[in-house]
Amino acid sequence: MSASLIGRLGVKRFQAVQRCSVDVARGLALLFGLGTKALTPRATSTAPSRDYDQAIQLDPRYVFAYNNRGNLYQDKGDFDRAIADFGRAIEFQPNFAQAFYNRALAYQFKGETDRAIADYSEAIRLIPEYSHAFNNRGRLFAEKGDLDRAIADFDQAIRFDPKDVSAFENLGNTYFIKKDYDRAVAYFDQAVRLAPDDAAALYGRGKAKQLSGGIEAAMPTSAPRRK
Repeated sequence: MSASLIGRLGVKRFQAVQRCSVDVARGLALLFGLGTKALTPRATSTAPSRDYDQAIQLDPRYVFAYNNRGNLYQDKGDFDRAIADFGRAIEFQPNFAQAFYNRALAYQFKGETDRAIADYSEAIRLIPEYSHAFNNRGRLFAEKGDLDRAIADFDQAIRFDPKDVSAFENLGNTYFIKKDYDRAVAYFDQAVRLAPDDAAALYGRGKAKQLSGGIEAAMPTSAPRRK
């Protein structure tokens, strides 16, 4: 199988995993009540898993079968088995950035922050423009209190994906924690510009305006719509 074909086979699932992960980490939002989507794995059919099992039996080094079966285990909340499958994919293809990213996400679900950071870092080493890996690693740095490294990662996420609402929100949250409320407002502004109905961005901007002295500007004219 050619490298170009392998790339095409992996792209759709890869993008879906990346986008899904943006809503996964609780990270900064929990620090001051912005709220996040629940960490609830999706229910999935067992039929694809059986197909991946058979594919692995026929070809025990089939890295995409391990990776995709790992995604199914992760969707079901079976993170240990997911991690094992991503690990097998990495064992057979050490430059498989997607598997490092997916394993990092599983570690993040489990609260194993240092292992998640290590795998996100390896994914970034393999794909230097990997915006979602920067964003998720930044969340973890923020949770550890390393706000400057978090900001650097969020900046990189935006550099490579200027429409990543989550990265702008994370920058707003981080500057809020640093009590740089003007910068927080500026980044929440960017998030709201990209997603006018994003309740978390609106709330964060209002709170930052309130604490920066712009109390009147922070008063909503209507309640934000909940997603």
